Amino acid sequence: EMSLKSAVPTPNDYIARYSSELDLNPEIEMKARELLQRALTNGIPGGEPASIAAALIYLAAKIQGMKVTQKDITLITGVTDTTIRTRYRELKTMFQDT
Repeated sequence: EMSLKSAVPTPNDYIARYSSELDLNPEIEMKARELLQRALTNGIPGGEPASIAAALIYLAAKIQGMKVTQKDITLITGVTDTTIRTRYRELKTMFQDT
């Protein structure tokens, strides 16, 4: 008998999906993935993978100078803007320290 294990989605999975659904420039998705790797190396803050992905996309868009609002991300991801802001601040602080 085969057991079917459903893989738990990672922030990386969500970055791909959200970037596509937001129709983002590929540079934002690549930057978000790069930031995720740095965050994983530094000990990513707690939180749901979806909220971390949402915050990474927001951070990546700001770094790239692209206009993506928290509201845009909330509408696609279902992650509240308050959660996005909290995760964004945690990640931004982490990257300033490195």
